[in-house]
This record gives sequence, C-alpha cells and structure tokens, in this order.
Amino acid sequence: MRYGISWALDSSQYSEPEEMYRAITEDINTADIGALHSVWIEESRETAIAVSSPSMFLTHMAPITDNVLLGVKNRQLTQSHPVRLAEEFAVLDVFSRGRASMAFEAASKQKIPAQRLHETIEFMRAAWSRDNMRFNGDYIKFPASIPEDADEGLSTQALEEDFVPQWHRDNALEDFVAIRPKPYQIRPVIHVSIEDDATLEWAAAHGISPILYADMATEAVVQRVQQYSTALEKAGRSLCEVEIAIERDIHINGAASECTLGGDIESLMTQIRQLGDSTQMSHLIWRRRTTGGSDLAEFVNGIMLGIQA
Repeated sequence: MRYGISWALDSSQYSEPEEMYRAITEDINTADIGALHSVWIEESRETAIAVSSPSMFLTHMAPITDNVLLGVKNRQLTQSHPVRLAEEFAVLDVFSRGRASMAFEAASKQKIPAQRLHETIEFMRAAWSRDNMRFNGDYIKFPASIPEDADEGLSTQALEEDFVPQWHRDNALEDFVAIRPKPYQIRPVIHVSIEDDATLEWAAAHGISPILYADMATEAVVQRVQQYSTALEKAGRSLCEVEIAIERDIHINGAASECTLGGDIESLMTQIRQLGDSTQMSHLIWRRRTTGGSDLAEFVNGIMLGIQA
C-alpha cells in the first residue's frame, strides 16, 4: 500500500501565504526523503492561504524532489478549460519525470453536471495519448472548428498520403489537432471522487481510479468503495486495474471520530489494517492539520513502516 499526506490548514496558522508555502515545502522535502509515496495539494479559493494553482506549486517542487508522487486533489472544472488542465498536468509530469497525479472533486460539489466531469476526464486521457484528434461531446467540443457532423466522442484523423504537421499549417483552422506536451508517463493515473452515484458507476465501467476524501465518514467510505467494487466486477474489470485512494484525518495519540482515525500507534495500525481489509485500498492519504512537528516522523517510522514490516 502507498502512503501520502495532504494538508487542511487553518488560515489563522499563517499570516501570509508565503509562510504556508515554505512550511509545506519543508514537509514535502521531508516526505521525499522519508519513504512516503505521495504529497497532495488541494485546489481551493476559499481562504487567504488557499492554493488556487496547485499544479504550478508542484511543478516548482518537481526538480527539488526525487521520489515522492506530486498530486493535485479536489481539482475543479469551473476555473480551467479542459485543454489547460491537460497541458498543466503534462508539464508537471514532464518536470517530475512521471510523478504527477490528479484527483477531481465530485461534480455535485462543483455544482456541475456529472457528464461534464466524465467528458473532461475522457478528453484529457485522449489528449495525452493521441495525435491529430478531435472530441465532440455535450460539453467539450475541440477544436473550435470541429464540424457539426463530426462523430460523437473521440475521433482521429484518417491516414492520408500528404500529411502536413500541425505546426506547418499556417495557423489555419483544423478539424484535428494535437495537444502538447505529452505526459512523461504512458498511462497517467487519474482519480475521481465517487461521492456521486453517477460518477461511481461511470468510473467503475471505465476503469477510473476512485478517491474518497476525508470529509466523508469512514463507515460511508467503506460502503462507497464496496459499491464501486461491485460495479467494477459487473463491468468485467479487476481491482488490479485501479488504485483506490482514501484520505483520512489521523490523530496520533488523539481521539477518533466518524471521519477520523485516532489513538496510539498500535491502535492506528489496527484501524488502518481494518480499513485496508474492508476496502482493498491501495493508497492511504493522511490529511494533516499542521506542518512540521514530530508526528510526521511518528507516522512514517511507527505506523507506515510498522504495517509494512
């Protein structure tokens, strides 16, 4: 199982965003050399210290880290065009040499139709793997010059003898274009929140990896993952195709609650094992409320290495 960290920081902890950025940077460097597998920065615009462009922040971290996966969580569609989302991820993946990851917020939380979220993920995956493509969906039509009678969904240009590279077409409007750069990874893993029923069924049918965020009660998390696993099997797919990621608040030597794992090291190890057995999760993300401190070392040396021993 992989282990990662994310942050849910109170704006009162830091007087300026730069102070928070420095603190998280130190945590990421600690995680990079401390055997953690991933770090996740949330996209948000709700507080003065929120990170509105996590891909940019993580691209800065890419050349000064070596091992840790760099993930964007709670990715929103309302502020970014799908082409820009695909490009930002690809740049981060190239700079990190294949260590980029992205997890989308539920459509209901974004107050958008579920189909728009599904189309965006389908479009991004196509943009990363295809050249001379076009996409004709209900919410995404790319490029802008796509003809009205184009086939639905993804289509690619038929092979022609007189092929002219996109960059030599004198900026003419084209039916098929390529998006650059391509990611370093051949098949990047994209996660999506399965809080919505429609997205849960769609993700299972298409082999999209699920993520369950820390604001969902642990009991509900187990139920959602089991529902996803049933839908995955019904679609003829295997758990080996996907990475089930679960984010939890973890209080080391603290109290547990419906959304929080808490207790001493031994108790937390038991709770994590139980959660893993009931969900078959392959990625546990610890949502931290602070930066720095000894609890990060306790998590790595006590909990993570203890479970893996």
